[in-house]
Parts: sequence; structure tokens; C-alpha cells
Amino acid sequence: MNKVFDNISLSREYIHRYIFLLAITIIVVGIPFSRFLMSLGGLLLATNWILENNFKTKCEIINQCKTLHYFLLLYGVHIVFLVFTNNFSSAMNELLVKIPLLYLPIIFATSQPLNEKEYNNLLKIYVLATILSISCGFFSYLQHHWIDKRSLALYISYARFEINISFACFVAFFLAWNEKIKWQRWLLLLIALTMLIFLIYAGYLTALILVFVLSLIYLLKYIFQNKNKMLKFSILSIIFIGLIFIVSISF
Repeated sequence: MNKVFDNISLSREYIHRYIFLLAITIIVVGIPFSRFLMSLGGLLLATNWILENNFKTKCEIINQCKTLHYFLLLYGVHIVFLVFTNNFSSAMNELLVKIPLLYLPIIFATSQPLNEKEYNNLLKIYVLATILSISCGFFSYLQHHWIDKRSLALYISYARFEINISFACFVAFFLAWNEKIKWQRWLLLLIALTMLIFLIYAGYLTALILVFVLSLIYLLKYIFQNKNKMLKFSILSIIFIGLIFIVSISF
């Protein structure tokens, strides 16, 4: 009889874990596409968290996790600024929009952490969703003969579109660097280069600088950890060439 209950418990745990990953996937896909998908994923994540129950253990984690408290302070700052606002209705609307800053840290802190495979798979889904968003925008841009390249951002704001591409480009390079499966490594590298070329074509200078800065931080970290002098020289040369490129397109 105990075995039956154990199996039910395991099945329930597996279902909640599956919904947890599905919800994060929806949020990840929604980042380069729509706020609706992000909200839907967040709602599914919160509902799943409530249905999991086990609130005693979750409350203990919330009380003990200092990192979580710092994240929650970010939302607390917005509440404090309500005192200084003249437009109370607009401020309240801003608080509602930023509610994910309140519940997402709690859910992630009190849930089983993502393992390396899950984490990498979610990053790959994000990269693929971003390249799909770029493709849709690019083909619509060519089809309608738009002049303003800001029209390339079909689903989200131009600013968010630019930042998303720069981050996805860096993530693709990062994944390619650490990928062990050869064909996936080359595919990720191809996607990263495609996004980089797109950024140059669209003239997204801020995004290019952001990609360069993120890559520079990662490469410098790698240089300090590596003892191979030839490799250090090669990477520093790439950084130097990159700096020259950024400066040249800036003027």
C-alpha cells in the first residue's frame, strides 16, 4: 500500500516539475515575442506553485534565503516610491506590471533548481525563439518594403527587440563555446553569427556594444583561468580587433 502512495507522490512530483519547465519555456519564448506569452507562463508557474502545496517547507526557505530577500527589495523600492509620485494611478499600474519581480524570485527560490541540461535547453529555446522573431521581422520588412529599420521589431518594442538580439547572440556564442555535440556547436555558432550580421545590417550599435562587452567579460574571465599563453595571446588579439571594429563603426 505504501508503494502505491509513493508512486502517486512521485507521479505528482513529476507532473508539477513538467508544468514548472513548461511554464518557464512559455516565458522564455514570450521574451522575444509577446508580453501575453510571458504573462501566461507566469500565471501557469504561480498556479503550479500553489497547487504543489508544501507551504511549510517553502516558508522556511523564504525565511532563510537572504538572496531572495535582496530580490524582493527590488519590488519594495517601487512601493516606497509611491510616496513621492504625483500620478498615483500610473504608479499603481507600474506596480502591477512589475509583479513578476515579486513572485518569480519566490517561486524559483522555493522550487527544485534547474539542472545543467534543463538550463542549457531553456537557453537554446530562447535563442531559437529570438532567431524566429528576427526572421519574421526581416521577411515582413522585405515584403512590405519598409524604410524604417525599427519596423523589423514586429512583436515587441524596438528597444526590447535590440536588447533581446544582443543577449541572444551572446548566449548562442556562450552555448557554442561549451557545447560538446559537434553539430549543435556549429549550428549555435551559425545562429550567433547570423544575429551578429543582422545587428550590423540593422545598425543596432547599442546592441553590438552590449554583445562585445558581455563577450569581453566572459573572455577575460576565461583568460585569467587558463594557463595557455598562446591561447591568451589569440583571445587578446580578438578582443583588440573587436575594439577597433567597434570604434570604426562608431565614427
